[in-house]
Amino acid sequence: MAEDDNAVVEISLKLASVYASMFDYEKAVEGFQFCIATQEDKIKKYGEKNLDEDTLLLWAMSMDWYARFLLNIKKYDLAKKHFVKAYEMSERINGLGHEQTAVLLNDIGSVCSLQKDYTEAIEYLEKAIDAARECKSLDIGSFYVNLGTVYLQQSMIAEAERCCKEGLILSKKMENKDATEEAKICLEEIQNLLKKK
Repeated sequence: MAEDDNAVVEISLKLASVYASMFDYEKAVEGFQFCIATQEDKIKKYGEKNLDEDTLLLWAMSMDWYARFLLNIKKYDLAKKHFVKAYEMSERINGLGHEQTAVLLNDIGSVCSLQKDYTEAIEYLEKAIDAARECKSLDIGSFYVNLGTVYLQQSMIAEAERCCKEGLILSKKMENKDATEEAKICLEEIQNLLKKK
C-alpha cells in the first residue's frame, strides 16, 4: 500500500489524534501535517475536479482535526484558518445544508468568539443554525446556545435570552441532553445578570 493511500492517511490522522490526547504535541503536529500535505499533493497533482470525494473529504477532515488540536492549544488564528478551509471544502462537496458543514460553521463561530470578534462570530453561528435547520441536525439547540453566549458576552441580554430559550426548546425536542444542559446554564447566567441590575 502506497504511503499516500487514503487508508494510510486515515490511520495517520487517527494516530495524530491519539498523540494529541497523550500531549505528545510534536508527533501530533507531524501527523496532522503529513495528512494535510499528502492530500494537498494529490489535489495539486490531479486537480480537485479529477479526485474522488473521499480524497477531498479526507483532506477536509485532516484540516478539521488539526484545527481542533490547534484550538485546544489556544492557537486561535491558525485554528480558524484550518476550520475555514475544511468548511469551504465541505460546502463544495456536501452543500451548505449538511451536518458536517453546519458543525464547521459553528466551530468557526466559536473561534471568532474566543478571539472576541463577536460580529463575525454571530455571522458564522447564524449560518450554522441555518445549515443545521436545513439538515435537521441534533446540534441545532447547541448552536443557538453558542449564539446566545456570544450575545451574553456583549451584554445583549434580550437577544441572549431569546437564543438560549430557543436552544432549550430545540434541544429538548431533539433529545440532546448536553445541549439541554448548556441552554439551562445559559438561562441561569442571564437570570443572575438580571438580578444584579
